Amino acid sequence: MPDDLFLDKDHLNYRYFHKRAFYLAVLASLLLPHTDSLSVDMKFSFSLGNGDPRRPVLVLHPVATGSPTDFSRLKCCIRILPCISPGVFSSPKLGPRRNNVRPGFLHPQQDAGDAGDASTATAPLPRTPRYNSSVLHDSAMAGHLNFLHTQVTGCAAFKDAAMLGKVWLYQRTLHDTFGGFLWTMLMGYLLTSKSSAVRIDSKPLDEPEFTLDAFKAAYDVVIVDPTGQINLAWFVTSSVLAQLQHEARSSLALLKELGADRFEVLFLKKSANTLVNFDSTISIRKIPSSFPAYKDSVALDFPSRTEFACHFYPRLLTKALKSRLALLVLHQDLLKPWDLAQDVPDCDSKFSPITIGFSLEPENSLRAVELGPGPEDTTAVTEFRRMWGSLAQLRRFNDGTIAESVLWEADSNIDSRSQVTAQMAVYLLSRHGGVDARHVITWGGQLVPFLSEFGGQTDHPAAMVRRGTFQNAMDAFQGLSKAIRALNTLPLAIDHVTQCDAGLSYCSTFPPQPHVSAGGPALPISAPVLCDAMDVIVQLEGSSKWPQTLAALQQAKLAFYVRMAELLKSEGLQTNVSRPDPRDPVASGFLEVAIPPGYVFRVRIKSGHEAALARAELQRAKVAAKAKESSPADAGTFSVARAAELVERAEQVFDRLPAHVTRMHNLCLRHPHLSSTVRLLRRFVAAHLLLGTALTPKAADLLAAASFCDPAPFAAPPASSWCGLMRCLALLRDRDWAADPTVAVEADRGTEIDPEALAAARKRVEAAAAAPGAALEPRFQTAGDLDGEWWRVRGVKERVKQLAFRRLCSVAEAALKVVEDSLLKGTDALIPKTFATPLADFDVVLRLDPARLPRFHQSLSYDSTVVPTEKRRFKNLGDAGRDETTKALELFDPMERYIETLK
Repeated sequence: MPDDLFLDKDHLNYRYFHKRAFYLAVLASLLLPHTDSLSVDMKFSFSLGNGDPRRPVLVLHPVATGSPTDFSRLKCCIRILPCISPGVFSSPKLGPRRNNVRPGFLHPQQDAGDAGDASTATAPLPRTPRYNSSVLHDSAMAGHLNFLHTQVTGCAAFKDAAMLGKVWLYQRTLHDTFGGFLWTMLMGYLLTSKSSAVRIDSKPLDEPEFTLDAFKAAYDVVIVDPTGQINLAWFVTSSVLAQLQHEARSSLALLKELGADRFEVLFLKKSANTLVNFDSTISIRKIPSSFPAYKDSVALDFPSRTEFACHFYPRLLTKALKSRLALLVLHQDLLKPWDLAQDVPDCDSKFSPITIGFSLEPENSLRAVELGPGPEDTTAVTEFRRMWGSLAQLRRFNDGTIAESVLWEADSNIDSRSQVTAQMAVYLLSRHGGVDARHVITWGGQLVPFLSEFGGQTDHPAAMVRRGTFQNAMDAFQGLSKAIRALNTLPLAIDHVTQCDAGLSYCSTFPPQPHVSAGGPALPISAPVLCDAMDVIVQLEGSSKWPQTLAALQQAKLAFYVRMAELLKSEGLQTNVSRPDPRDPVASGFLEVAIPPGYVFRVRIKSGHEAALARAELQRAKVAAKAKESSPADAGTFSVARAAELVERAEQVFDRLPAHVTRMHNLCLRHPHLSSTVRLLRRFVAAHLLLGTALTPKAADLLAAASFCDPAPFAAPPASSWCGLMRCLALLRDRDWAADPTVAVEADRGTEIDPEALAAARKRVEAAAAAPGAALEPRFQTAGDLDGEWWRVRGVKERVKQLAFRRLCSVAEAALKVVEDSLLKGTDALIPKTFATPLADFDVVLRLDPARLPRFHQSLSYDSTVVPTEKRRFKNLGDAGRDETTKALELFDPMERYIETLK
């Protein structure tokens, strides 16, 4: 813009910005009639420059016409940025300590004179550093352009590196909050100085108005340009810098991995989606018209209270919740471009919801008590009480500590305690930010009821009784293991007692519960409730005297079961022995043991010969089939197909399942929120009638574990079940399963599985998946199963399997869309629909009698009127108070048998 357009004092009270806006409007009015001569159809609009409401820019978007000069397919636009020469205004007057918006500008009636010169003020005027930097930035555009042009011409790779960096910023939604321009200026400085210092200070900061202390006192982030007078990062908040550093550290860690190609993860995958990136999220639908922190002195530099709120809220929450947060990110959609004929939109009246995402520290965020200073530190106590108000109290703790603290209500389960941080944030925003709690929605706890029986009705009479936890079940298992190891009179010694049930690895959808038949409490309902029997493998010491056929081996095990039952019964434990079933000569017999307070375990003995004997049967069957013997009995009793099934079952029951349960048990202990994530994912897949056809339960476990073992492109594993499930659904939705069906699940990233063996197995799997007729299905690679064969869906036609998995990916996409829309609309009323499958898609629907289903209490649509509660006349009757039909239905699931029969 021409220098003679401005007067010496136009830098005061928005005069420069008003002239700038007028100049831009005149420029638009002159360009608009000449679009025909350009032979390009253009759409004109105004937009905010760098999100700054003081500095609008003119944007020209191409209109798709198909003409030779149509460049709409390039997906670019032309932005016209008005600027001024460096000498228009005196730079010292625009220093970070100076005031250039007089108080009388906000309240003209209070200042009848000319608020022009700072010397006329009777009191120190509040500084306006953001306003000043905005003016200075326009005066340095040409100099910055020359600086970048020098770097581009001096380094051939600079341009490509800058573009790659901007892609990296975009995938993390930092292109608006940090900006590609600031990124390239940093790159230019690093190229010229060959240093990683934070400040671009080729000119010493020794001018009185532009000292380093002055910059640091006025801005959250200081990156000074080569002139030494302009803070390039004047608009960057401390929370944005923390996000940038957080993402940079994560990306550097990925780049340092040896033998791993992380280009796609770093540059091609978006990692800043609110749903999948944050463990907890709050959405502010409305901010108050005024609040204590937004004073008149602040309004001079923040003309919009919304702009100030986006600056103030992260500082407030970070200060109060610092130990609980790994990262805090605030996001608000920028004002959309507006037409030339429209009035300039007001940032406050056109309010866009503010979303604050929290990445939590896994350990500290679970505390229900916020611990403050001790009473001897009076200054810190005053600050703590100012922060927390009446909630702060002086308490004495069990270890003798006396300190200020705030106690938050939360249940003992991890899902409830993971919501404490969000509750604290809502309170702080209400107390210090003036936000009405009714206008704040917390996201993260909506899925917790899906992990409860009786449709999430925690006040249901039966739910009040069934309160067993996974830890209770593990304690009962330890008691069983101790009792079995104490059996010293068995012919063979006990080597190992291994859990091989999902309930003992924290992965069953519901925690195992004591059962009335085993001495547990009676339930006040008339319907049967399935006994949660947990499988256990007992490994005996090696012996060469075991029988050499499967049938004889089962009988030998039966003798052990009978003897173990006698010994355990003599110790006061309740036992039952199940005889082997000829239809399952591998693992049908077992010993059932009840451990107080009513947990039931099914113990199977592992001799170490089961898989070898099954493979011998398979070999005999193949030899007989090759000899074309007609009689199945002469072919070694079993057909080839049946013998192969026996090998599969022997390996699965005695080798694969214990290894999987042990792996998941260890991973759940390492990642506290993996258990709830696995349970939610199982619940989700089963709710859409796809568990067993699209994914097996064990495959669902590994899918969830993959999000924790290798969280890339995200910086850290999930620290809430909400985030964990959303990442699992996003993986199902976004991954190209046809081109890349393998997912590696490693207990320790890059150390457990040999990279070369993993790559070779991946090539084999991809070749098999590309074969004609191969079904689309995922393969989960573990240390013992590089080809991902163990937990594939079996017994289902390839076409059905492929349709089921495609449907699972589709419902995952639809569920994420529902949650995203709910986040934008500010309502969680539709969240339960993500766990409901549309029955209209099916040709036939069979409705079973809920009163006869022993797992109806686990249904999401549990109806108390279908299964009414009953009040027992005599509570001490226990198991004797139930009829024989109910007792029988509690020992097996007739629905599973019915489905098998239908298949």
